[in-house]
Amino acid sequence: MKHIYTIILFTFCSSLSANEAFLEADAKCMAAKNHHLKEARKEKIAICKKQKEFAGQLNTCEQFYADYGNPLFDPKGFQIKKGLFDDIPECLKALELQNTTNRY
Repeated sequence: MKHIYTIILFTFCSSLSANEAFLEADAKCMAAKNHHLKEARKEKIAICKKQKEFAGQLNTCEQFYADYGNPLFDPKGFQIKKGLFDDIPECLKALELQNTTNRY
């Protein structure tokens, strides 16, 4: 009986460390993705501001590109369109850990 408790405790502890590894990788993914999105939005806003039809209008370009690169969801919460930069190495590692980790 003692061995069964040891196995259960070991399995629980190893799943906790795997979950912690996933959470750490996911945080790195989000930080890297936000950095890339910030740069992409800056570029889009700069191009937008050079267009004549937006000259003199305050914050039009910023408002239009505020959510550029974010995933798109329908009203029920299902993802319709993937976000940008989901394929950067940090996010691929997090996805791999998510697929191999039992997260209950």
